Amino acid sequence: MRSDREEAAEVRRAIAARGTVLLQNDGILPLTPGERRIVVVGPAADELRIHFGAYTSVAGAEMPLGMMTVMEGKVPGIDPATFNFTDIFTTRIPGIDPTFEGVTRDLHPEAPTVLDALRELDAKVEFVSLGRFEADDSLDAGVVRAAVVEADLVLAVLGERTGWVGNNTAGENQTTASPSLPGDQEDLLEHLAATGKPLVTVVVSGRLLLLEKAARVSQAVLPAPLLGEEAGTTIAPTLYGLINPSGKLPSTFPRHLGQIPLYHGHHHGSGYEHPTGTRQGYGDLDTQGPLYAFGHGLSYTTFEVALAERDESDDRPAVELVDGVVRARLTVANTGAVDGETVVQLYARDEFASVVRPVRQLIAFTRVALAAGESRSVVLEAPVERLHYTLTDGRRGIEPGDVTVLAGLAADALSCAATVTVGWNGRPTAGA
Repeated sequence: MRSDREEAAEVRRAIAARGTVLLQNDGILPLTPGERRIVVVGPAADELRIHFGAYTSVAGAEMPLGMMTVMEGKVPGIDPATFNFTDIFTTRIPGIDPTFEGVTRDLHPEAPTVLDALRELDAKVEFVSLGRFEADDSLDAGVVRAAVVEADLVLAVLGERTGWVGNNTAGENQTTASPSLPGDQEDLLEHLAATGKPLVTVVVSGRLLLLEKAARVSQAVLPAPLLGEEAGTTIAPTLYGLINPSGKLPSTFPRHLGQIPLYHGHHHGSGYEHPTGTRQGYGDLDTQGPLYAFGHGLSYTTFEVALAERDESDDRPAVELVDGVVRARLTVANTGAVDGETVVQLYARDEFASVVRPVRQLIAFTRVALAAGESRSVVLEAPVERLHYTLTDGRRGIEPGDVTVLAGLAADALSCAATVTVGWNGRPTAGA
């Protein structure tokens, strides 16, 4: 009989594996142990602290240590007599990072860093300490070039610290005007790109970041969203194909700061996309849409989603409105050579509303695991109330008219669509 601790660990590992999103991959992943000389760089490679957010045991242990450092007068420029408790969130505490790293390793002694986990899988992995979360001086391009000159592939493990106290750029009361990789990590990416070496970038962060540079210079990009003690045991196996990534983005990633706010459900006709074609929104951007769309996430296999075909025994349409419920019957197929999971997503768009509605709304989704070459029928349902809005007379509801229902693997990868017609209160119209 398994203990509670064992069950908790199993759930933890499953959540971490399903929460890791492969944003792009030109085929360089998965890696093969021993096949290439891999040089690992980046300040997040050999740090455990970075994988823990603000509301964790690690952050809880850091708070009294940070306060004690301030109240003992050990922080230059801070007067303990006038210091307010809430100031701890934005106070920089020079030199405390090694202490916080030690606390993390004491609290989670069995948790490996990403570098530790990589070395367990591949003896040819090397590490060079390049890149900093905080940097006052520039990074020397010659040093970067010399560090990776013998590499067949470079793996950059980058990110930002999330917490309550210390030298963080994210977390409670931690706000940045430009949500980019902090320190000299952006420069590190540019210098690595200049070497011409194949580059895989892992980004550790609990929030959306501007990743245009990483996307432009990397052959693969894998964000790891604060996976805690399972970070190393998830990231390394994912890079080597022992875990097939299946996570999907819960946010829309912009290409540029000026695109914010950017989201998949923008008003019909006013955002970066329109059902009749792309609208020109920014004169100085060649591509108007997001860098990575809501719901996006790749796998080491491929999937297809289609409307279920009618057969002689069942002449119902693939998408219908029954008793106030939108029901979509779909066929999902794993068209690749590897077993995997994906998340099938169902969206809808109200085509006949007197109030401007979103160009698409996510109304249902489900996770599907398929063996290589396997296909399966999937039914997604959503109450039509999910499409309700405040009508012009102040009531909540939906007006009679057509609703387009779309299904696929991401907000920008909707492979099939059908129309249902609703009456007042979301009921089907006669004959529909």
